[in-house]
Amino acid sequence: MMKRYTFIIICMITPLLYAQEKNLDKFYKFFMYNEYDSARVFLQRKLQESPDNPQFRYYLGKTYFALKQPAKSIQELVKALSDKPSDAKIHDLIGRAYEEQGMTSEAIEAYTSAIRWNPLNHPIQLKLGSLYYKQQNYDASIAVLKNVISKDSTLMQAYYLMGRSYIKKTEFDSAISVSTQAVALDSVHFPNLLNLGVAYFNLDMFDEAVKILEHAIQLSPRSNEARYFLGQTYYHLDEKFNAINQLETRASTSSAYRLRALKTLVMITYYLEDTQKCISTAEEYLSIKTNEYLSFVHYYLARALSDEGRHGEADEEFKKTVKLSNLPFINSTYFFRGLNYYYQKNYPRAIVLYKKALTLDPKFGYALYNLAIAYDDYYKDKQPAIRYYEKFLQLSQNTEQYPDMVKAAKQRLTKLKEQAFLSEYK
Repeated sequence: MMKRYTFIIICMITPLLYAQEKNLDKFYKFFMYNEYDSARVFLQRKLQESPDNPQFRYYLGKTYFALKQPAKSIQELVKALSDKPSDAKIHDLIGRAYEEQGMTSEAIEAYTSAIRWNPLNHPIQLKLGSLYYKQQNYDASIAVLKNVISKDSTLMQAYYLMGRSYIKKTEFDSAISVSTQAVALDSVHFPNLLNLGVAYFNLDMFDEAVKILEHAIQLSPRSNEARYFLGQTYYHLDEKFNAINQLETRASTSSAYRLRALKTLVMITYYLEDTQKCISTAEEYLSIKTNEYLSFVHYYLARALSDEGRHGEADEEFKKTVKLSNLPFINSTYFFRGLNYYYQKNYPRAIVLYKKALTLDPKFGYALYNLAIAYDDYYKDKQPAIRYYEKFLQLSQNTEQYPDMVKAAKQRLTKLKEQAFLSEYK
């Protein structure tokens, strides 16, 4: 008897469903041909006839979303939910509409509801993991993405976002583990290769980083991030000309890595003693409106100007460095600013700045040595020079850091003590 009633009910419902789908034929045609305004008008008329029809509401919400009117889309979709609260596709579309408006928290809530009603929908879980990543909630992102990968190990985007989350958390060993799994499944998936190279770089595994990043760049030659990290890796491997080649390519673009590439080029060109290139690169950097790395760039610009004999300009750059620097950087800045004055034979000013550097770090060997030299060159009374040479030599007893300076200091100290001894008997 139950089967008979079931059959009767199905026979009654089927024509209704068919009629309803038939009513939507025009809508499907409009929507398929991107005639969204016509689709909207058609559905609004249908809703005047059947105001409580959740299917019409859903499709109207979908049409508003296609028309790039996410707020109106949400209004219609919420009405559709009142009759179909467990419809995962409605929650999903609400999430997409919130995401379109940049309302990340609301989108997360909607996607979470969609997953509750359809836990096997991995693309929605992937969206949820991506939004947690955007919110910098890396733990939540990792938890969601682990679940996605456990159900479908072929989703490369899930590996990428999980690896990137570990990188953001500076958990580079975990990033390597995840990215290695992904690369084993797909050795030409650029994003996971990039993650693996960046993680190797951050663990100072430069040989491994070079191999991976070079492979990644073969797949995506225009990647600013890959070329930036490859340039940095070459620098750490002391392949400075290769580093410059990679970094100059990034510095010429308008990418997010342009500033970082220019900043590194300023430093590399200085240490390659290409002071003119260092100066021009620093000036290019400083022509860009930014507050990033300013003390770093002013510092190397000041040193390059000083080496070029442009002492007045150098001193202005040293002043800016001190104003913008943290304490360790200020220490080094005082020292090189003092050296800039020493080059000008302004010994009293050089001495003041060397002493400032020593106030911050009493074991700053270069400052002790240069202070001795400044006193040696400036004062007829050589006792202060003797005192600072002795302090420098005492400091250098337990280190091999300054071999040439130690040799020079010992020779000069011997001569000064002889002069001091002879002057007592004149």
